[in-house]
Amino acid sequence: MVSARFDELTLEDGYCQYDNVTLYSGSSANSPSLGTFCILEDTSAITSSGSSLLVIFRSDRSVNSGHFSLNWEFVDKEGPS
Repeated sequence: MVSARFDELTLEDGYCQYDNVTLYSGSSANSPSLGTFCILEDTSAITSSGSSLLVIFRSDRSVNSGHFSLNWEFVDKEGPS
């Protein structure tokens, strides 16, 4: 499994409509979504169900501000090592 945690996440306002980061539990956008994020509300780890985690950043290019930092690690079923 892959465990990811946002350290920083401040993208353009707009309820994630314009800029966002979506995490998927797998290697394609057809995999189950683990959520779409644009502001840091929770620092809990997000964990995939298998050995892949897809990260997709989307932006509308009209406002150039904000950033994100995402750390990840491989974990066993019992939790992070």
